[in-house]
Amino acid sequence: MQERAKGALVRARFTKLQDIDAPTAFFFSLEKSVVKRKQMLCLRLPEGKVTTEPSEMRKHAVDFYTDLFKADECDVDSAAELLQGLPQLSSEEQNTLSSELTFDELTAAVSQMASGKAPAIDGLSSDFFKHFWSLMGQDILDVFKECFEGGMLPASSRRAVLSLLPKKGDLTSLKNWRPVALLCFWCWGGVPVVGKDSVP
Repeated sequence: MQERAKGALVRARFTKLQDIDAPTAFFFSLEKSVVKRKQMLCLRLPEGKVTTEPSEMRKHAVDFYTDLFKADECDVDSAAELLQGLPQLSSEEQNTLSSELTFDELTAAVSQMASGKAPAIDGLSSDFFKHFWSLMGQDILDVFKECFEGGMLPASSRRAVLSLLPKKGDLTSLKNWRPVALLCFWCWGGVPVVGKDSVP
């Protein structure tokens, strides 16, 4: 019961058990109410039909966000004109940015990561890496060096889990759901891992 209560406590967004009643039926109903508010129960399709069919909702969501986040066409001549006269890095600055990542730099970046945040899609939070840094820091540095040389992050770091959070208004409309991308540590760790010939 206590273990169930701890899980429900986190999911209901309470920080301490003392904030509310002990594990009672009312206590567990709080978790259900939080979950229910985040559930997408139905969606209004473009033709106006409201559906509860998961496959139709999924297809509508994919189409909606694909269209929303697609790249706009860009006039090549206008882009070239816009990019003219931009400041350029000096040779010294270029060498600094291209130099090999050091353990001290990576350690400083990890130590500056915010604590108490939700874990990433791999289940590992910044607090985990901070706590076990003395044991795993050198291994992570080796991974980053390999990524830098190859110009590509691991497959797990090139994927994200998208979670839709309800906003105010009619929740049958996808425009009232805010997409949030859940990334793993390598993507939000504050360390630039970009290959020399890749585009950030």
